[in-house]
Amino acid sequence: MKLITNGYNYENQLSFIDSLNSKLNVFENLFELLWLQSNNGTESIENISILLHEVSKNTNNPKKTILKHFKILIDKNIIRLVKNQSSIFVFTEKGRKIKTTNNIEELTNHYHYSSLRNF
Repeated sequence: MKLITNGYNYENQLSFIDSLNSKLNVFENLFELLWLQSNNGTESIENISILLHEVSKNTNNPKKTILKHFKILIDKNIIRLVKNQSSIFVFTEKGRKIKTTNNIEELTNHYHYSSLRNF
């Protein structure tokens, strides 16, 4: 069913909004599990692959999609790889300041949705 009002097709716009909501849900779920794994940002995060798998199950998204979101958190300097440690991550100072869903929404808004759209 196509939603057309005054000659304008809203179907694509609604689909895009649903997609953004889904991506925000992935960020929220990923951030929450990272936060819990790190004891509220105070400890290192190990077993990333298991955590990504859990987010994949929780959000019904492929692990590849979750990994892309994880890389965005690295690119945005929210988490970083510990030097000289394989697959151990920590929250940065910027990442430890994120406390609410609104902060996560701001993070995702600062990241261009056009690049998220390509997931």
